[in-house]
Amino acid sequence: MPVIMNGKDLHSSWRGFLSKYVWIFLLPISVLIYGSHSILLNLCKDERGKIVFNSAAVVLLTELTKLLISLALWLSDLSSGKDGGKSARMLPFTSCWMFAIPALLYAINNNLVVFIQEFMDPASFQILCNLKIVSTAVLYRIFLKNRLSFKQWLAIGLLLAGSVSNGLAGITSSGRSRSLSEIYVTIPGLLLILIYCSISGMSGIYTEYILKKYKQVSLHQQNVFLYLFGLVFNSMGYIMTSPGSSDGSVGGFFTGFSTWTVVVILTQSLNGMIMGFLFKHGNNIMRLFTISASMLVTTVFSVIIFSLQLNVFFYMALLSVLFALWLYYKK
Repeated sequence: MPVIMNGKDLHSSWRGFLSKYVWIFLLPISVLIYGSHSILLNLCKDERGKIVFNSAAVVLLTELTKLLISLALWLSDLSSGKDGGKSARMLPFTSCWMFAIPALLYAINNNLVVFIQEFMDPASFQILCNLKIVSTAVLYRIFLKNRLSFKQWLAIGLLLAGSVSNGLAGITSSGRSRSLSEIYVTIPGLLLILIYCSISGMSGIYTEYILKKYKQVSLHQQNVFLYLFGLVFNSMGYIMTSPGSSDGSVGGFFTGFSTWTVVVILTQSLNGMIMGFLFKHGNNIMRLFTISASMLVTTVFSVIIFSLQLNVFFYMALLSVLFALWLYYKK
């Protein structure tokens, strides 16, 4: 005799199915967005090869989009009560400031990633972004007391060697080039990527820490505070970096925007929501998986869109990084 489920049981069964298989849907989407980010930023360049929009304006609109989405989801949960009352549990007022720290770090890095595109090709950028694994693993060990095996430390060493060798090869082989059809990395770009990856490791660890510290509070409510602070910091950044012209007038907020800029804002907003879910219900290792897998997406897109010519140094670095990642995640 077939079992007929009532509405409540059916809803619980559906939520259980989603929680079990949600990673299958979220991770590939995040990999695709992460891998295409530097590609989209380079598509925003003008005929001189320069990104002409104010990065703070783009990041500001991205934070505003994420804030509005999070606020809408939080209010929806409050009205429906489907999250077991988590939405009604308010974050302690004295703890709200904790979200200002990762918001500031994200504001710096989200603007920095735009600036870095001037100093290297997208494929090299994504290869070097794997240095985030090094910074995150070290910080995990120091602050969260997460123990790594000898095999994982060996993998981190290989990852570091592969990423740095690709950077040095890019400098020596075509460091004076600015063509997106060639592998190139400049010395300022290499220094900036080290800063970028260090900040990324700190922001990722801290975000995971505070999201899990207040597990009883809705993720959407936590996101509201995170993106609210992000809105404040990026507003300050926009005010300080607003372009001025020779006649003393100030360039418009949307100066340099294009269709690709809108795509950047929408995709980064979606990825921000996914990352929040991964931090809350997963860990930084899942985030690092998306970073490592996305380098293949970036490379494929660079070859197809920009006719990127891959050199032997890039292939060696790619194989080294892939082997290091396999060793790191291997049980």
